[in-house]
Amino acid sequence: GMATAPLGGMVKGLLADPLGGIRSVLLAGLSVTPNPEAIKFILGFWAVAFLLEFLPGKIETGPETLTGHVPKYKDNAVLHCLVYTGLFWAGSNLGPLGWYDFGIIYDTFTGSVAFFNLFGLLFCCFLTYKGLHFPSTEDCGSSGSLTKDYLWGTELYPRPPCPGLPYGLDLKRFINCRFSMTYWQLAGLSFCYRSYTLNDNTMDYGLMFSALSQ
Repeated sequence: GMATAPLGGMVKGLLADPLGGIRSVLLAGLSVTPNPEAIKFILGFWAVAFLLEFLPGKIETGPETLTGHVPKYKDNAVLHCLVYTGLFWAGSNLGPLGWYDFGIIYDTFTGSVAFFNLFGLLFCCFLTYKGLHFPSTEDCGSSGSLTKDYLWGTELYPRPPCPGLPYGLDLKRFINCRFSMTYWQLAGLSFCYRSYTLNDNTMDYGLMFSALSQ
């Protein structure tokens, strides 16, 4: 059917010319690489997200672990979202500063994804080593398989010390709940704006409501 036709075509092509198929896949993958513009934007995005870690918020606690550890964290998620969105708008061509185009996430997206893929592989190496050799809590250890440790993780709450953050920098929260979710939300708005500018200032309302729903 229509759902299996693309996969079937790929399989037939690989069977007919295995080396050519592998070469095409490698060339397609290598055609998307990190670029200076994307790396600069992502590093700046991370830097702002890190600074917003110092926003005020009520101290909350998570569930107690099997080792008796009770994680503490600052509940400033909504404030982080509002402040970051406001800063992103203010720094763009739609705001008062005009440092970059509001469609910058769209413009740097392919280079950013390539950078994320490479960074993720290296970052997981760091997390694996950290959990095995200098964990933040006693909720850590090895499964006995390096592959499983790399894919699954070696500690529950990786929190390296950080000046000004009494409980350390919660890497899981910072990557998943601060940077990633903020980037996802703002990417929808940035893509919607770029669609508007690329289509003769015509609004795609489906894309607009999808962006707003994030």
